[in-house]
Amino acid sequence: LAPGAGPMAPKKSTAKSTAPSPLKSAAKAVVAPKDPKPATEKSATEKSATEEPKAEKTAVTAVVEKVEEPKVPPVWPRKIDFKALADEVKLAASWDRTALVVCNGKAKEADTFFTYSGHAQIDAKWVLAETAIKKTMSVEEMQEDLRRRVVGAMKHGLPVHVAMANSAVSFKEKFCSEKGLPACFFKVKEFKGETEKDVKDRPYRKMVKDEDLKDWPGMPGYIKEGFHVVVTTDFSMENCKEFLTDALPFLEDMAIIEIDLASFT
Repeated sequence: LAPGAGPMAPKKSTAKSTAPSPLKSAAKAVVAPKDPKPATEKSATEKSATEEPKAEKTAVTAVVEKVEEPKVPPVWPRKIDFKALADEVKLAASWDRTALVVCNGKAKEADTFFTYSGHAQIDAKWVLAETAIKKTMSVEEMQEDLRRRVVGAMKHGLPVHVAMANSAVSFKEKFCSEKGLPACFFKVKEFKGETEKDVKDRPYRKMVKDEDLKDWPGMPGYIKEGFHVVVTTDFSMENCKEFLTDALPFLEDMAIIEIDLASFT
């Protein structure tokens, strides 16, 4: 060392390291190509694209098959719990059948229910009292009154409730008429007529006057949805057949619904 010189700095080694660089290894690991999938294997997206139409086709087929299933009408007479009365009357109406509710002494409860359910009312005992006892109306005037009540119900889609109570008022022979309340009113399917026919040729139109059409909502002369007919009687099944056969037209075609007295206990 020369005099006054400091210690010499160690020389850098020129030998190259043979150990692999961690960064390079990582880079190689990242860019290394993956094994290609076999050509026959489909991706999840491709599978979904090919399988979804099959599922849709199956669903459509199921819907069509369900619609085409024939409907089987209920069997009447039917004995029911009083709580099921509303549903049973609607069921009969869905088959265009006039419901006859045999109340077995509980007509008051059934009549109250229909009164508060927004039904247009025809009280058979009132009809008899006004024409035969009080004599405030003639039979012809009563026929016109009944006609107006039913026409009003058809206009606004209201169901009609005929309350027979414990009477056998003769609608068939006395109060049904061609110009007033037609007998087929008690057979609602015939009363409404076939939808294929012109509305003017349907049976119910015989009771509709020109003056009724002036304020008819919607299409004049067409029965509004919601119109159907229900008759109640206080009689039992046995007495019903005995006393009402000659009083009501088409009794044999009605959907008879008997209220089970056990439902009141």
